[in-house]
This record gives sequence, structure tokens and C-alpha cells, in this order.
Amino acid sequence: MFDNIGGKLKALSKFVCYVGIICSIIGAIALWMSNSRYNPTILAGFILLIFGSLSSWIGSWVTYAIGEAAENSAALRTEVYELRQQVTALNNTLYSAPAGKHQSSAGKTAVPSSIGSNSKLDLLSATRSSGSSNGWTCPHCSAHNSNQSQYCKDCGKYR
Repeated sequence: MFDNIGGKLKALSKFVCYVGIICSIIGAIALWMSNSRYNPTILAGFILLIFGSLSSWIGSWVTYAIGEAAENSAALRTEVYELRQQVTALNNTLYSAPAGKHQSSAGKTAVPSSIGSNSKLDLLSATRSSGSSNGWTCPHCSAHNSNQSQYCKDCGKYR
């Protein structure tokens, strides 16, 4: 019942607008039909037709805007959730050792002094930029590893 509330509010605003315009037209026709020499209603019919339709149209803007805001907030919530998952995955890649392997006593690689902050993204870019394009050699067991791996394939020590 409350799924896609933004879309339902927008549809409701359109419906109310159309009903208001139709009622204005019917009311104007009824006033024109009741016109007589003693009770002139032609002008009242035109006023009802113009201002009734216009006020119905303008009045629907508020409901439509609330529906649009509800749809946009739902889309933003989904995007924020996806971004949080990506950041969590990045953090897990940076700071967790492979299963069954332990980090060295030093922990993580030394952060170059040019970085200065503890930003995880800075640490990732500094770690990736260190080492040659052909890979890196483990200082503990001298095994050759690819540039993409953060842990030694033989001893499991952190790069």
C-alpha cells in the first residue's frame, strides 16, 4: 500500500487536477444553461471556467512536488546505500588479511610522508603506486608477487 508513495502522490495530483478542471467545465455549462434575462450568469460561467480550472491546475503543483521529492529521496537513499557498500568493500580490501594468514608485526605498509593523513583512499593509492609495474618482491621470503596483490602469495605477510 505504501510502496512507491511518490508515484502515487504524483498520480493523485494529476487526478485531482483533471477532476477540478472537469468540474469547472460542468459548473460553467450549468451556469450558462440557467442564464435568463432576470438572472444573467454568462459572466459567472466564464469566471468559474477560467479561475476554477486555473486554481485546480496550480493547486496540484504542491502535491506533485511532494511526490517528486519522495521519489528523489528514495533514489538518493539507494545510491547512498550502494556507495556505503563500495566503501566497506574497499576498506575490507585495504585492512583485512586473507583468511588463515597473519599480518606482519609492523601491520600495514609505511605511509609516505607526503600523504600525512590516515585517509584510506590515500593509503590505497600510495600502496598501489609503490612497487614496479612488474610486481613486487616480498621482503620476508623473497617471493615475487603481482602488483594487484596486497599480501604475499607464499608467506601471507602484508606488502
